[in-house]
Parts: sequence; structure tokens; C-alpha cells
Amino acid sequence: INGIGVARFFNIANRGDMIGVHGLYIADNFITRCMRRSLSQVTKSMQFLVAYGGIALAKVSDLRILRNEIVSNGTSYIQPICGVFAIIVQGLQLDDNRIVDNGPKTQEPIDNAQKGIRGGVHIWFVLPIIEQASGWTNSLIGGKRANRNGVTTCAMRDNMIVAPLGRAVTFFAIGPVVVARNRLVTQGYTGVGLDLIASTVMIGDFGLSNEWTLGLIGIILLVLTGKVKDISSREFCQLAKLFGLINPQQPPSLWPPIVRNWATGKVLFTENQVTLDVSEQPFGICISSALIFTLDDLGLTDNQCEITSTAVFFAVNAFLFGGSLREADNRFSETWMHALFSTWSIGGMNTTTDNQSTHCMRANALMPGMLVFRDNLALVSAFCPDECGDPRPNG
Repeated sequence: INGIGVARFFNIANRGDMIGVHGLYIADNFITRCMRRSLSQVTKSMQFLVAYGGIALAKVSDLRILRNEIVSNGTSYIQPICGVFAIIVQGLQLDDNRIVDNGPKTQEPIDNAQKGIRGGVHIWFVLPIIEQASGWTNSLIGGKRANRNGVTTCAMRDNMIVAPLGRAVTFFAIGPVVVARNRLVTQGYTGVGLDLIASTVMIGDFGLSNEWTLGLIGIILLVLTGKVKDISSREFCQLAKLFGLINPQQPPSLWPPIVRNWATGKVLFTENQVTLDVSEQPFGICISSALIFTLDDLGLTDNQCEITSTAVFFAVNAFLFGGSLREADNRFSETWMHALFSTWSIGGMNTTTDNQSTHCMRANALMPGMLVFRDNLALVSAFCPDECGDPRPNG
């Protein structure tokens, strides 16, 4: 069975419980040739809550997976096999691991792939650790006695992750995230489910910026809905400063930061090599290779993202969204004419500079005047100077 795993996955819909572990350190292990048994098809009701592979967990707080070899688990990529899987983790550190060839390729066609969760690292939810005076808590939104411990919600660094079929990395978080200096590879694309949206990397963060107050959000909504056209810039400046700070209820008070009872969501994705190789697969379509979004700030810098494809076509190599966003010094390369765009970034504030791409890049800012797009190079422009046009649809 699994290399390291829970006793079993209970049907949460019927029983409402999960096996939980606090303080789980998995370090310096060689986890290989597990999951040799034949797998029954997971029932539809549990399809998103059960996975098999090297490490398969349900609920963990303070999980550290360090310096492990997790290789060659499972017998075929037709079976849904993961390197690392968990449903809910509070506080994840995954550093310096080699997660390779779990669900190894065979001669069977990808069309025969069983439904289920597969890939390198797949964790549904990564939450910040909340401490109370009485100890640890599983509640994200704490009262006056609850405090975040300041540790990064998810740190994923210096790993080699190669998935024969399925995304190399999948997780959704609330809190600060760092993904740095990893080699992330997907060698097969199922063409169904979430793979249609992102085939190699899918990262989402629902944390909020520490800048936000209810008053500031009100001002932003006025801007986005065009309700401030008849107000002079000086008057609007004063309104933004005062209403963003002062709660106008009687008696007046100061707006508190929203993250007082939530968490920030800053995402740093830097110095990674992201590779999708589907050169031997039949015709298919996909929205993106990498999808990364956050309601807070997204920094995407110094990455190399590539798609090698013969008959699979992509709308975009990387799709990015952030409350604020900086996309700088990256290289995006795709097999010629197999992607409509190399990247498409959308942010409240958006700075997209000094990137190199094969195909055109697109950038949008949700706030007027908050877009910087310059010093980017697209290979397609060397042959078709007018191909990309204005990369800033909203100017």
C-alpha cells in the first residue's frame, strides 16, 4: 500500500471525520516501490478525497517533508498515483526532495487512465498555523486570543518533481507562499478535469493584502464602477485618504485591516524550471500549463517555463492573476505556433517587464494607470513585427 499514509480514508460525507496528525516530520527516507497492488476505482463521492502513492495523508498540522527520495511508487501511470498527497495541511515545508516517476509510464495509451488524483505533489488546502493561549487550533479565523505564528504557510524549495502523468504541483493556500528553485516537470496530460485548466502547475492563494480595509475596498469599487468621474482628482484624493481610514459610523472610528481576522496571501514563485513535455501525445487542447493566482501580491521572477508539444495546443503557457503582480525576468518558450500567447497576466497593479517569450504576451491592470509593460521580447515579432500589436488591451 502507500509508503507513508493514514490507516484509511473515511467517507467524510457520511462520518465527518479525518485522521489527523500534529507535528509530522518526514526526513531522509527512501520511499520506493510502494503501491504494487492493483487499485480499485475510487467511488465518485470520494474521488477528490482519496489518493495513493509515496506519501498519502488526510489532515496534518506542522508538516515537514525534507530530503526524501520518493521514487517509482505504483506500477503504471494508468493508475492514479501521487508522490505526496494530503487533503488539509496547516503549515507545510517541503524542501530538497526528489519526487520522480511515481506511476511510471507504460505502453498503455493515456486514454485508459483511471479517474482519480495523480501527479507529483497534490495538496488541496494549505492553511496557516494558528496558536492560542491554550495551544494549537484548527480554526483559521481566531478570536482575540488567536495569533498566527509568523511561519510561512507553504514553503516548497529545492525539489525535483517529475510527474509521468498529471500536474507536478497542485495546492490552494491561505497565507504566505514561497515556491523557489524547483525543477517541476509533467510528462503527460490527461485532457480531463482540472488538467484542462492547468497541466503542469496550479497554485491558488485566498489570502488578502494587509493594505485592505473596508473603506479602501469601497474606494476601489468606486473606481472600478466609474462612479468618480464627476469628482476632481484633488477631491477624490482626499476622499480616498479619509474614507479609507475613517469608519464614518457614529461615533467615527478607524477601519481595522481585514487580515486581522484572516491571513495575507503573498505568493513568491521564483527561480523555478517548469517543463511540460507532451510531444508524443495525440491531439488535445488545454488552457494553460501553469496557473497561479492570489488575492494578494504575486511575484513571478527569474523562472524558465517551457512547453514541448506536437499535437496539443494551449491558449497560454502561464496565466497569472494577483491583487498586485510583478512578472519580471522570465523566459517562456513553447513549440512554435502551439500556444496562442506565452503569458497573460491580470492584476490590480501590474508590472510586466524584461521577459522573453516565444509568442505574444498580454497584460491587464484592473486599476486605471496601474500597468507597466515594457522591455519584453517575443520571438514571433522577429518574423511578424505586427503580430503582437498592443500588448496592453486596456492601455
